[in-house]
Amino acid sequence: MVQATHTASATPHGSTDHGSTDHGSTDHGSTDHAYRDFIREAGLEAQMRSHFESLNIEDLEALRQCSRRVRDLILETPFPCRADHSGLRPG
Repeated sequence: MVQATHTASATPHGSTDHGSTDHGSTDHGSTDHAYRDFIREAGLEAQMRSHFESLNIEDLEALRQCSRRVRDLILETPFPCRADHSGLRPG
């Protein structure tokens, strides 16, 4: 099995961010933080890892199916309720 490593992050526009601090009006740090909080608070991390554990990333059909299952898992999960909204900033 080949293990992928993270070296750059994709931006919403499909380009790649290689650590630049100039993000225009989009705050990628907040988006990343919110995504990670959602995954953790919704209890999805273990479920997502179980899908990826035995995945052969060279098998494109298996990769597509795994991606579809994980995407559906995320989309079908309601946002956890949060009493603390102090991290939210007006647009």
